[in-house]
Amino acid sequence: MPPASPTSADPGRREAPAPTAGLPVSDFHLQLHHEQERVDRHGQGLAVVLLRSVAQPAPSGWSAPTLAAAGARRRRTDRVGLLREDAVGVLLPFTGEAAATRLGNELKRELERAGLAVESEVQLLRPRLEEQRARRRAESAGTASSGADGVAVRWEPRGIQALLARPLPRWKRAVDVLLALSGLVLLSPLFALIAGLILLTSGRPIFYAHERTGLGLTRFRMLKFRTMRVSRTDGWEQVQHLNQMQSLLFKSDADPRVLRLGRILRKTSLDELPQLINVLCGDMTLIGPRALSPVPEKYEPWQLRRFDVTPGIACTWQAERREDTDTAAWMRSDIAYVERGDSLRGDLAILLRVAWSVLLCRGSR
Repeated sequence: MPPASPTSADPGRREAPAPTAGLPVSDFHLQLHHEQERVDRHGQGLAVVLLRSVAQPAPSGWSAPTLAAAGARRRRTDRVGLLREDAVGVLLPFTGEAAATRLGNELKRELERAGLAVESEVQLLRPRLEEQRARRRAESAGTASSGADGVAVRWEPRGIQALLARPLPRWKRAVDVLLALSGLVLLSPLFALIAGLILLTSGRPIFYAHERTGLGLTRFRMLKFRTMRVSRTDGWEQVQHLNQMQSLLFKSDADPRVLRLGRILRKTSLDELPQLINVLCGDMTLIGPRALSPVPEKYEPWQLRRFDVTPGIACTWQAERREDTDTAAWMRSDIAYVERGDSLRGDLAILLRVAWSVLLCRGSR
């Protein structure tokens, strides 16, 4: 049976009191995150009607009548609020695309009669894993952008996923650029030494670029100094029984693919220095959840919240429990960081603790 249309014409529907202002931006985004988590867990979709001001910048006071019009039609389970200064959103749980589109068109016509120029759009909030599978199908059909080696490098978040992703604040991006540039300049002799040792002991390539999942389930190539033998296959099937981690992560002290020099680089975490280049490119930040598997299908739905922020070189887990092998605890630590929000003091504390762990060579493999 198709879902009921979310309009005032629905028979027998109890109306909630129409709000005069709607949710502010921060509260509406929080509600959007909660709905996405519900969709991830239960697989039941959600429709979102977006109402944007055509005039740019949006005229003063345009949002009040827009919020009032949307609020007058909302059901008790719907949420209305500001997405940003030029956009109003209406969350419609258990509502199909056709009903949401009908509501969006009706609101658009009503606001135009009141002299407001707006455009309406419907986005469907689907489980993030379903979105990822759709992207992979697009790749296999040849519709995705690819790198020089034919491997898809990046997916920009689109639609609702772009709203869920939390971009770096300006102060954090400025700190990243400053420290990454300084680190690359000051450590350039060390870079040259490590590159020379790799060439002498095992030849080319010097760097290893591995696809990882980043902000909003985008993908990028993360750089490291190469620590393994060059092979046509990754040899995963032969070494997975050596995994000391649980579930989707792989760490082992006895991985036969790792070179002697590679073990030293891993133990001292020097193999991760090229990630400063990823920080400069904006794919990573200095402090944030670690950039992990490029296959989000391996994660449980509740773990996907970690992809709402930019991945980092160092994370809370490295600072507190670097030797622990409990993957679920690692994911909970990352999500706690996401929910805590950006904090310069908190990031500096994590950076200092991770630096101490690295100096002690604790927990690296």
